[in-house]
Amino acid sequence: VRRVRRTKRIRVQHSSEIGALVRLARRRLGMSQTDAAICCGVGRRFLVELENGKPTVQLDKVLVVLDALGIGLTAGGPGASFTAQELAQATVKREPGEPPPCLGGRVRDGRGYAQG
Repeated sequence: VRRVRRTKRIRVQHSSEIGALVRLARRRLGMSQTDAAICCGVGRRFLVELENGKPTVQLDKVLVVLDALGIGLTAGGPGASFTAQELAQATVKREPGEPPPCLGGRVRDGRGYAQG
């Protein structure tokens, strides 16, 4: 009898691997893409693109989907050795809808970013 060893941790090196993890978790839960998208609060198209490994999906939505499907995301390695306090101090805090600081105060309008 051959034993299958399951791991609780996996090193992800490409967006297609995150997509595969999402697909496996969704299928294990017996959910269609439509049902999973509704459950996760994202659109079906987003979920399809995520599962297909699209490298430019929105990270905040990816984190929502991972959390909803019971998948945690951990950063490790020598470049990720910070205290919780250092991380909290370095985190950029923005209000919902506030543009990122790299946009220099520009806000999103229907055609792109305009000066706010």
